[in-house]
Order: sequence, then structure tokens, then C-alpha cells
Amino acid sequence: MILVRVHTLHNFFSIPFPPLSVPLLLFLSAILLSLMHAVHPSIVLQFLFWQILLFCFYWITSLLRDDQEREPIFLAIALSTILAGFYGAFQRFGFDFVAWETQWNHRPFSTFGNPNFAAGWWMLTLPLLLTRCLNPNQKWNRRCLYGIGSLLSLLNLYWSATRGAWLAAGLSLTLGTAFWFFGESRRKKDFKSLAVTQTLLIVSVFFALGFWWWIRADWRGDRSLQERIFKWKTALSIVHDNPLMGVGAGNLKTHFALYQAKTKEGMDLQLKSTSESNVHNDYLQIGTEIGLFGLGAYLSIFAAWFFYFLRQDITWNTIGPGMALLGFLIYSLSNFPFQHAPSAALLFFLLGNIPNKTPSPIPNPGQRPRKPHPLLWIGAWILALLFFSNLILKPLYAERLRFQASFSEKEGDLQKAISQYTRAIELDYSRSEKTAYQLGECYRKTGDLHRAIHAYQISTHLRNYGEVYNNIGNCYYLLQEKKLAKENWEIAARLGLPDPKAQEQLQTNLKILQETGKGAR
Repeated sequence: MILVRVHTLHNFFSIPFPPLSVPLLLFLSAILLSLMHAVHPSIVLQFLFWQILLFCFYWITSLLRDDQEREPIFLAIALSTILAGFYGAFQRFGFDFVAWETQWNHRPFSTFGNPNFAAGWWMLTLPLLLTRCLNPNQKWNRRCLYGIGSLLSLLNLYWSATRGAWLAAGLSLTLGTAFWFFGESRRKKDFKSLAVTQTLLIVSVFFALGFWWWIRADWRGDRSLQERIFKWKTALSIVHDNPLMGVGAGNLKTHFALYQAKTKEGMDLQLKSTSESNVHNDYLQIGTEIGLFGLGAYLSIFAAWFFYFLRQDITWNTIGPGMALLGFLIYSLSNFPFQHAPSAALLFFLLGNIPNKTPSPIPNPGQRPRKPHPLLWIGAWILALLFFSNLILKPLYAERLRFQASFSEKEGDLQKAISQYTRAIELDYSRSEKTAYQLGECYRKTGDLHRAIHAYQISTHLRNYGEVYNNIGNCYYLLQEKKLAKENWEIAARLGLPDPKAQEQLQTNLKILQETGKGAR
């Protein structure tokens, strides 16, 4: 009876489960469990929603039967890489079409917003497009298209001056070349084939450029490296206190400042900010936010993929995704490509390219494919519309309001800016720490200190900033609330201020309160 019911249920849903479904579902479960310790559950649910979308992307990709059916997606990746690559080249030589706030000293970032984000894309697309260019089974026009894409990826990766991405690309190409060599040896092919020679040449160029950059850098005085070590130590202390389920997906920013003050002791490091939302290491990021259980589930996804990869023959269709995934894993040690939407989407597409010798079952003639029950389709559409409305449309509208409010603030129309900032916070509260700070600044400029304090407190509730606590203390001091001013100044002093002059003034303020005995009202 139980078997009959299970079979009936299977026919009702008719949902195929690809090979990586179990570790991916475990990862989604870990995100859901992280709600238990999350200060802001809505951020966890937003993160979970995006991961479900990526899982669906993997699921659809894995249902494509062979490389030929995936070819349109590879072509789309190549075309987008070419467009972004040409834009990056223009930026490199000083020709840009957009007045970006930060130019990054001619380090190309194309449309990704940051050279490190762009470097993650170039690092992934280089081996993927290069192997398709070298594939003798490809048509010549497509080989040319993939060749242009891989060349632009190579150039932009070099121009990005992102050492972590260089290392990831070099090691992934080297390991991929080794896999290819041993695979070719088993099939008794010539070691000095054109593909291997060209791949080894690119590897040599990467390592030569990478080592040249590292040798000329003073590692002890390398600010970027010191900041990363500081963030990693802070993340490890968070994992130590929240090992199993983490602090909640996306909730790192709420806790980071509370831990960084202790980590900073003994380090001669001037911080850019007293809070962070990313620790520049995807493994530590996942460990802090969804715990060691979630990190284990995340790593098991890649372990399962490479288990299938190593069981199959190494071919042109499998070596590119394999090298790209290796590069992704290596680059995640020094950056956070999993947190960046384009790199994460490409990752899940690559995960869907699972080498499998087992052919798809051929349906019997005249047999109609099973279709899911209509109620499932209706429920899925309703759920999708709810998610789209609450997690996409509202944040997009809130972002538009933030832009309009910043323009109104620059124009001096503070009341209009206050209205727009307030509405943006109502629509997208969980990501409004900076918006709340700007709202507090507008109230402070109008002289409404009580409302300024309330806005600042919203900002500190979402993300602890020493600078904002300092502003709260200043407002309380002006309101003659000396005790409350002292309490907030002490928090600001413990968290630290990035501006040395502001930190010195803060210590002076506390000293004056202590000496005059006016710490309490």
C-alpha cells in the first residue's frame, strides 16, 4: 500500500531530480536553518530566494541532454563577454561612456561595478571560451567568436591587476592541462598537440605576470593583504561563537563590527570602515552566516561534481567547465564570487554541465510525457509573483527612491529628500543602513535632532558603525543628554573610527566628560 502511494505521488509531481540535487537541497536547508540565530530574518529569506532561483537555473541546465542543446547558452556567454570585454578595453585606455563615481585608476571593471567582480567573470570565462575555441569539432565561425571572447577575457584579467584572480586562472589552467594530458595519454594522442601547447603557453604567461606583480609588491606593507587577514581573523572569531548554524544568511554585517574591535588589537591597521558585509573569502563568509553545516553542504556540491567529472573521459566539452570550477574554488579563497550575481549564475550553469555516460531514456512510441498537475503550476505562478513583487520590485523601487533622495539632498531640498529616504526604508528596510544614516543627516541639518537620532539608530540596528554611534553621541550632547552621549561615544570608541582626527576628537570628548563629572545628566 505504501509503495502504491509513493508511486502515485511520483506520478502526481513528475519532477526529475538531477545528480547534484541532494547536496544543493542540503545547502538550501542550511540557509533556512540559519533563521534560528538571524537578527534580520527577512535578509535570510531574500538570500534563500536567490539561491532557489540559482538552483532552478542549475536544474534547467542539467535537463539539457547534451552539449549541443547547451550551445545557445555558451554563445550567449561569449557574446556578453565580448561586449563587456570591449567596454573594459575602452575603460583601460581612458574612454568611458558613463561618469562612474570611482574610476579605479584605469583598472577595467566594465559593467560589473568593481575590478574584483569583473576579474571573477574573466577568470571563469577564459578557460570556458578558450577550450571551445580550440575544439576542432566546432564550426570555424563559432571558434572565432569564442577566440575573441577568450582573448578579451585574458586582456581584461591582466588589466584588472587582481592577483587572486591571476592565481586562480593560472592554477586552474595548469591543473586542467594536466587532466587533459593524462586523458589524451589514455587515448594515445600526441602530447605536443596544438591545444596542449597553446594552453601551456597561456599558463606560462599567467604565472610570469603573476609572479612579477607579487615580487615587486611589499607584502608587509600591502594594505589589501593586511585588510584581508584582518577580516579573516574576525570571521573566524564569529564562527567560533556560532559554529553550527551561523548568524544568519546575509546577517554578517550586523555582527562584524562587534567582533572586529578585539581582532584589531595588536594590528597596526587603519580601517576604511568600522563594519563589513563581506570578508573576502566565500568559505569563511558561508561559515559565519550559515554555519559549518552549511559550509559542508556547499563544499559537497563541488565534491559531487568532480566525482562525476573524474569518472568520465576528459573531452573538449568537459575540460572547460572543469577548469572554470577549479578557478572559482581557488578565487573564493581571496574574494567572494559566490556573492556576485553574474559569477554565481555562471557557476550554477557550469554545475549543470555534469559529465554523464548514461544516456537519457528514450520514450516508447506513442507514449505521452507526464505533465505536472495543474494545481502545481498555479501554485508555482502565485509563489513566483509574490516573490517577484516583494523581493524584486520593492527593492528596485526603493533603489530608485534612494537615487532621487540623494539628488534632492544635493539640491538642498531636504524635506523632499527626507520623504524619499523614509519611503525607501519602508520598502526595503533590511538593506537601508546607509539610507537611514543619510536620513539622519538630513534631520540633523534641519535641526530635528530627536528624529536624527531615531534614523541613526535604525542604521546601527541593521549594521553597527562606529561613525554612526559617534553621530548619535554628538546629537545627545547637543540635547544636553550627557549620559546618553557618553554611552554612545564609548561604543564608538570601542568600535573605532576610520578617520584618525575624528577618533582623536572622540577621545577628547570622553575625557572632558570624565574630568568635569558631567557624564550623567
